[in-house]
Amino acid sequence: MSAGMRTGAGMPQQLRTLTDLEVRENYGDPSRLIREDGGIDSAWETLTLGFCYLPAPLPLSWDRSRFVLRVRCHRLIVTRLERVLRAIHQVPEAWASIGDFGGCYAWRPRRGSRRRLSMHCWGIAIDLDVADNADHSVGMVHPFTIEAFNAEGFYWGGRFAGDDRDPMHFEIGVAA
Repeated sequence: MSAGMRTGAGMPQQLRTLTDLEVRENYGDPSRLIREDGGIDSAWETLTLGFCYLPAPLPLSWDRSRFVLRVRCHRLIVTRLERVLRAIHQVPEAWASIGDFGGCYAWRPRRGSRRRLSMHCWGIAIDLDVADNADHSVGMVHPFTIEAFNAEGFYWGGRFAGDDRDPMHFEIGVAA
């Protein structure tokens, strides 16, 4: 079954997060392009990233006077991410509940770790409605938003365990 398929009639699929090995096998291994200072060579971005176009502008979480209409993400998920965002946009109350865009591609370590890379390094994770969904909180994500992401194979960070809970975060998952 593909990661974007649902199981049963209207039932959300059961997903799990990808292992580091699965991420590297499916979305690329950046290790040869990591610079001595921990940054990434621009070739990584050229090789892996594409643009996802949003159905309507969203303000940036760190500068709400600026709006974004496209985001950089892994080229292999562009179509899936656009489908999710269009589906959410078709439900006005769900789209209106997304108050800001917090990022997709960003080269950085995983929070709380200096050795593991964030899923944002591959552009296979997106943060939305940052202002209403602080780390470690239950969050206030519209149920349809969670359902739409799940239908396309994205795992919701609000399901992470305990202190790792991150309700603003959605990342590519795999059927459990």
